[in-house]
Amino acid sequence: GVKKNDIIDLRQTFPVRVHQPHGPPIVLNVSPEDTVKSIKQRVENKTSPSVPIKAQTLTFKNRDLDEDTAPISKYGIVANSDIILSIDNDDPLALLEKILSRRAPQNERLDAMKKIHDNVGKNKKYDPLLEKERVPLLVCGYAVQVQDDDYRQPVAQNAIEKIPDIWKTAADKDNDATMGTLDETLDSLFKIYDDPKCRKLHPYAKKAINRIVDDIVKRNDPRAINQVTDKLAEKVDPAEISTPEVRQFAMRNLQKTMFPEHNKLMNKIFADGQKMKELPDVQDRDLESPMSTARNWFDIAIDDKVGPTKQVGDRHRDGVAKAISEMMTDPNPDNKQIGYNLADLFSKKDRPKFRSRLDDDGKIAFDWKFKPLKPWELQGVPPGPKKKFKVDPLEPVDYKIKQQTGMTIEAPTMPDL
Repeated sequence: GVKKNDIIDLRQTFPVRVHQPHGPPIVLNVSPEDTVKSIKQRVENKTSPSVPIKAQTLTFKNRDLDEDTAPISKYGIVANSDIILSIDNDDPLALLEKILSRRAPQNERLDAMKKIHDNVGKNKKYDPLLEKERVPLLVCGYAVQVQDDDYRQPVAQNAIEKIPDIWKTAADKDNDATMGTLDETLDSLFKIYDDPKCRKLHPYAKKAINRIVDDIVKRNDPRAINQVTDKLAEKVDPAEISTPEVRQFAMRNLQKTMFPEHNKLMNKIFADGQKMKELPDVQDRDLESPMSTARNWFDIAIDDKVGPTKQVGDRHRDGVAKAISEMMTDPNPDNKQIGYNLADLFSKKDRPKFRSRLDDDGKIAFDWKFKPLKPWELQGVPPGPKKKFKVDPLEPVDYKIKQQTGMTIEAPTMPDL
């Protein structure tokens, strides 16, 4: 019932139908005083994917409802009126809405991804997509399409091919906001690469991951380096990634912060796998130039430098050590040996300090491989067992009972009385 202070709306209301280009009509209860803009706002809230107000054109009896502040009574709208909704398919915000889910038809999502990719960062009309609050949505929209359920259709492949360009454009505008989408972006790409059902998409996923990691490394933002190192270390874990090849790929990408793709030493460590039983003698020329950013991050990893800040340096050291712990305990023999060789390389300066950063399983593997055996100290020759003397058995003796067989029986004698 009605309670004290309740507000009772005494306005006259009636239903109208808004016909969409796709899907059933939207039924709204409206009043003659409602404005055109308020109707558009309700349409935006009820459509899926939602159609932004700016992308809507409402028409009643072939007349556009073109004055947002005017009441709908001005256009003669009454109960059970049929209003037609048209959508501007070139409106950037409407296109963004289409790729934020997988509810729109595939051809519409493909068209939206292509238009955004071809225009964002180049056409001023698309600048709203690069506003701070929309940058994460822009990148995540492509990450959503990467995981399109029907891998036989081109949606996923198109998203994978375009997402590195979208990442770069977004990062050029707002690197911090873009890095906020790193989890969603790399998770979607690694999921494709680790899925045997998506084998035809694996080359595209590898290329996309490489390009995104390369872009982050090139920018050399310390917090971003920390973040991508942690994320790639996560992908080295067999509990996270089931395919040995993909785990090895994640570790090689992590090493790019310290050893670019052209580094011969790192390429040989990964190419040889279990064939490289021991790390070769490493010279300074095998590392990157002392003045390079890659060498700087390697020096931080081995505790030769503190880092831009101690917090950043510690996080980098811990991330590298975590990944190496996972590789040393990897069930795949090639990955395991790569892990041992990386542990040898990164611990040469200070083995105890490097060991302290490994997890418990990593410490066990590290000790098994690198901890010297304790010397065996003999305490003299122990005495032998006491000599046992042989006891000869007694010779057998025959014991015979001889019976006297010759007996003489005499007559008895009587005593004298």
